[in-house]
Amino acid sequence: MDLGTFATGILTGFGASALLAALFKHFLEEGVSNWFKTIQQARGIVGEAEIRYREKQLSEFYGPLYAYMQGSQPIYDLWMAGKLHHINDPLKARFHEQNECMLNIIRTRAHLIDEGTFPNELTRFMTSVTIWNLYTLQQNELPQEVAQLPAASFPKEFQKYIYEKTEELKAKLEDLYKKYGVK
Repeated sequence: MDLGTFATGILTGFGASALLAALFKHFLEEGVSNWFKTIQQARGIVGEAEIRYREKQLSEFYGPLYAYMQGSQPIYDLWMAGKLHHINDPLKARFHEQNECMLNIIRTRAHLIDEGTFPNELTRFMTSVTIWNLYTLQQNELPQEVAQLPAASFPKEFQKYIYEKTEELKAKLEDLYKKYGVK
């Protein structure tokens, strides 16, 4: 074998190796790039789903309960202070109607509750307003023996739970908006 043939063979071999190395490098870079793109897409899909879920929690569950309580509290306070005694029956009817709306939200949208288990605050609320609604439809007020039952009294922890959870979810949603560049 002459020196020219030997040199051509070596250069051809090196050329093939260089070509293979370049191809390997290209496929490796493309694969890594595609992997990162796939991860980004998955992250975006998960982020969008969480945003939609949190928006739904606020718009269909916690937000309406929050609004009912915020709107009713000043009227309830005036009523309890005896300043609205002349419209006692219409107020009780209004509270009854609002209680039923709130019960309906809890019953039909319990899947939007943030915790994994049904919160005791919601159970206590459902019990107390059901008792109040049933008695005040037929009588002017709760009988003394019923009014003294702990289950019959309006649970302040329900109000606290709804207020705190609404504010917590609003903050979470705002963080998600920032994280995923929404709004």
